[in-house]
Amino acid sequence: LGLKKYPVNVTAIVSMADDGGSNRVIRDEFGLLPTSDIRQCLVALAQGNGKSEKLLRGLFTYRFHHGGGITGMTFGNLFMAALADILGSQVKAIEKTSEILNIKGRVLPVTLGDSKLAAVYENRKEIVGEHLIDEPQHDPTLRIEKISLRPEAEAYPEALKAIGKADVIVIGPGDLFTS
Repeated sequence: LGLKKYPVNVTAIVSMADDGGSNRVIRDEFGLLPTSDIRQCLVALAQGNGKSEKLLRGLFTYRFHHGGGITGMTFGNLFMAALADILGSQVKAIEKTSEILNIKGRVLPVTLGDSKLAAVYENRKEIVGEHLIDEPQHDPTLRIEKISLRPEAEAYPEALKAIGKADVIVIGPGDLFTS
């Protein structure tokens, strides 16, 4: 959010490993890659004239609290899922949402492949799924010794191009292993 105030060309490259909460629904029921981290970046880079920017931010971060099938879902995730269906592509949905929110910069997925995060802990137990790694159902003091993607993912070419052209690369926020 802070970088959009400066005369720089920002490109956010976003993890596609999230598999918890509403992203589980987006993945399992819609067959799409997770949208929450993409949506959060889009909202952070949104520009507007005060009131409209604030309203769009509120709308895209609004979480439904009623309704059997959509409780816990955010409007922004559902909006992007609908756009992906209408436009036939998640990449096109991200581009169109970027236009609608008038973002400064670009937001790109790191991969278009459907991969899950896998962690091997010091006790040699493997846990698959970012949600289970982020909110462990095992001894949380165990250290992660190895992290990988299952299956291995291929980087999105546009993300690689953006990294190659970058003058400065900023890594963060988040934690060391998950988004």
